Amino acid sequence: MDEIDYSEIDVSDIDIPGVDAEAGSALYGEEMDIYIPVLQSFVDNIPAAVDKLRVVSEAALKEYATAVHGLKGSCAGIGAEAVRAMAFDLETKSKAGDLASVLAQNAALIERTEKLIGDIKAWLSGLRGS
Repeated sequence: MDEIDYSEIDVSDIDIPGVDAEAGSALYGEEMDIYIPVLQSFVDNIPAAVDKLRVVSEAALKEYATAVHGLKGSCAGIGAEAVRAMAFDLETKSKAGDLASVLAQNAALIERTEKLIGDIKAWLSGLRGS
């Protein structure tokens, strides 16, 4: 498979629902050869983080807060503001010990994150022609 020259990709070519590619790429000096691998890393690594969010209990609230904090940072790093904001809200609630609110909103966070992962994967697949 031929290597893709990411530097030839313009930020306007990145059309991923839930991702502000201009904001995300700006974090990396608008260098697509950095930003696009960051998107790939998100797809590769965030499913494991999402798995950690599936078990929520009072005993596991501290671990949950750590996992959702990581998701928040990863979303910030790609320009996925809506999911980042949801993760921030749940991080705040979990650190405050508000298990009921976490339980009420966690499924929506997982669903939005999984959709985000799928949308990024689809865009990356189109980029590679696979």
